[in-house]
Order: sequence, then structure tokens, then C-alpha cells
Amino acid sequence: MDVRNIVKQLNISVHYVDMEKPGYATISADKQLKFVFVSSHYPARVQKVTLIHELEHIAKQSGQTALYNATVSARFKMESEINRCVVYELVDDYIKHTGIEPENINYIDFMQLNDISADYESFVKETIKNYKWGK
Repeated sequence: MDVRNIVKQLNISVHYVDMEKPGYATISADKQLKFVFVSSHYPARVQKVTLIHELEHIAKQSGQTALYNATVSARFKMESEINRCVVYELVDDYIKHTGIEPENINYIDFMQLNDISADYESFVKETIKNYKWGK
């Protein structure tokens, strides 16, 4: 994911602020103003993952705030969808920057490098196994 390009294309204002929560995205009612706030308290790698996560919310779930807030299960499903997108973007970035073929990636090392929860182990393995160049 070319973060700068996405931010520019979607006209998103990104701010690094002093807050405890890793980050969040918000969009004005008329959908003209889009903001991502990322905590400056976390290491750079966590900030990058958080930024990708919040950009995915805006790119894929813009206008679905009511659904997101409707039920715990709806929120969980939407967060899970976004987390899966983030895992794909991290795998894609890793492969492009290391030149390692997908079948040679040690998924445990990859998960540790990217601070990915063990809850996503099976999805990380599946993403690496089914990775397609240039998706």
C-alpha cells in the first residue's frame, strides 16, 4: 500500500497526537472531511500499522458508521475485515522490501516483526500461502 498515495487520493488529513489509544478515523457527516489520528506514544512500526488500519476503514467502510456502532458483533466483524486487509498489506510490503518468496517466509518471525496477535496466526499463514503478486 502506498500510504501517501491513498492519503492524497482520498483527501485524508493525518495527525500524530498525544493520546493513549493507538488511533482512530473519523469522517464528517457530508463525507468531505476525513481525518486519521495516530498516537505518538507508540513505536514507528505500530504507528505505521495503525495508520494502514485506519486508512482501510476509510477506504472500505466509509459511510458505515451506524452499522459499526449497531452491535458488538457488527463492530467485531468490521474490525476483523480491516485487520485481514492490514495483514495482506504487511505481507505485500514485506515481500516487496525483502525479495523473499512467499513460500520462504517464516510466519512466526513475520508475526513478531509486525506485532501481530496470535489470534491471526491462521490468517497470516493463509495470506502468505495464497499471496498473489500485485493484487
